[in-house]
Amino acid sequence: MHKLRNKFLLVAMPLVLALVACSPVGTVTPASQVIPNTALPTLPVPTDSVIPTVHSLPYIASPSIQFLDMLDVNNGWALTDSSVARTTDGGVSWYNVTPASLSGIQASSFFLDANTGWVTGSIPAAGEVYLYVTHDGGVIWSKQELPLPAGYEKYQYVPQAPVFFGKDGFLPLMIYLPDRVNLTFFVTHDGGLTWSGNPGEASKVIQAGLAAFADPQHAWSWDGSPELYFTTDGAETWQNASTTLNISGRLSQLQFITASAGQFTGWALTRTDEARHSQLYRTRDRMNWTSLLP
Repeated sequence: MHKLRNKFLLVAMPLVLALVACSPVGTVTPASQVIPNTALPTLPVPTDSVIPTVHSLPYIASPSIQFLDMLDVNNGWALTDSSVARTTDGGVSWYNVTPASLSGIQASSFFLDANTGWVTGSIPAAGEVYLYVTHDGGVIWSKQELPLPAGYEKYQYVPQAPVFFGKDGFLPLMIYLPDRVNLTFFVTHDGGLTWSGNPGEASKVIQAGLAAFADPQHAWSWDGSPELYFTTDGAETWQNASTTLNISGRLSQLQFITASAGQFTGWALTRTDEARHSQLYRTRDRMNWTSLLP
C-alpha cells in the first residue's frame, strides 16, 4: 500500500509543479473550486400587468364641456353632458375618465387636486345616492354610498359638490319630499374615506337653500327669503335668523369668508334679469344686508 501511494506521488508531483510554473503568480485557482454565477435571470414582464394611465383611456376629440375646473396650467377636469373628462396639457387634449358603472343623474363634482376627485349623483327610481372617488387622476374609481335611514329610499335626492377644509369635508344633500325640499349634510373627517349623516334627524335638516362654508365650523344656508340658517358646530345643528333682505327665487350665489376672529362677511348675488342685470349685496352680521350693485 505504501509503495502504491509513493508511486502515485512520484507521478503526480511533476504534473502539479508544471501547472504551477505555467500559472501567473497569485492567480492559482484549484481545479475543484466552482465559482457560482450570482447574476439573476431577466424575466419578461407580463403584458397584463401594465398599469393604465389617463392617456390610455378613450380620447375625446371635441368634448361639450359644461363645467371646467383647471387646477394648474396643465391639469384640469371637466364635466360634459354625459362624461367626466381629464386633461394634462392645459386643455389641448381630453380623455374620458368617466366611472365605468356610473348611472342615473350626475349631479356635481369636486376635484381636490390632479389625482383626487369626487363625482356625485343619484338614481331617483332606486332612491340611491352615490359618490365616486378617484385617487389616481380618474383611471380607477371607487363607489361610496351614503347611508340613508329606513323609509327614506323612496325619496329623490340631489347631492351637491363637497366642500373640504383639510380632511374635514361637507357634502350638501337635497331631499325632495312630497310637500317640500329639505337640505342636510354628510360629513367626513378622514379626507372623504368615510361619510356620516342622518337625513332623518331633525336637528340636521333645514329648508333647502344655497350653502356657504367659511371654515369647518361656520356655515350658512339661504334661499333668499327673509329667513337664513346658520351653524357654528360643523353642520351638527342649525339655527335660523331673520334678515332684512328678500330675494327669494332670485338668489344665484352665496359666499361667506372670515373677516377677523369670530367675524364674518357675506355676499349674495342675484340672477341676471331680462336686462342682463344682477344685484350684489353684502352683510357683516348675516341679518342686515347692504346693496353694492342695485
